Amino acid sequence: KEQALDWMLKTEKQLVTFDAKETYKAGFERNKPVKCLIEDLLLAAYLLSSSDKSYSLDEMYSVYLPACKVGGSREEQLLLLPELRKVVGGILRERQMEYLYREIELPLCRVLASMEVIGFQIDQEGIKQFGQTLDEQIASLKDEIMELAGVPFN
Repeated sequence: KEQALDWMLKTEKQLVTFDAKETYKAGFERNKPVKCLIEDLLLAAYLLSSSDKSYSLDEMYSVYLPACKVGGSREEQLLLLPELRKVVGGILRERQMEYLYREIELPLCRVLASMEVIGFQIDQEGIKQFGQTLDEQIASLKDEIMELAGVPFN
């Protein structure tokens, strides 16, 4: 697994993954950002059926390539990835979800991975000021509600 990951972090070839966020995280953890990732079949599966409880390559093959009887071996699964990618890509286009997938979800995947590994800064003063603004708005709304009700209440 470690050798495959090292190869993925060094390669200039276009990568198709099944869980890009984990691949991105591994790259950030090693200070070797992934550069050539172009597909995430797990993310595509989620977009195509967001109500499913779990996603696996086996499930994707049975749903999107039912005619191909893929056994449990990784080799068989890997050999059919290009076909699975083609079918899933076609469905994303057909459902007009390709823009969402390519322009929003895939880039967001990288951002979320970096946030999980590297973290992010927050504007503490801005948050404090926002909290004060909310407190003022809440107080104003309470007063307005009491006035409309005509009597104080909890």
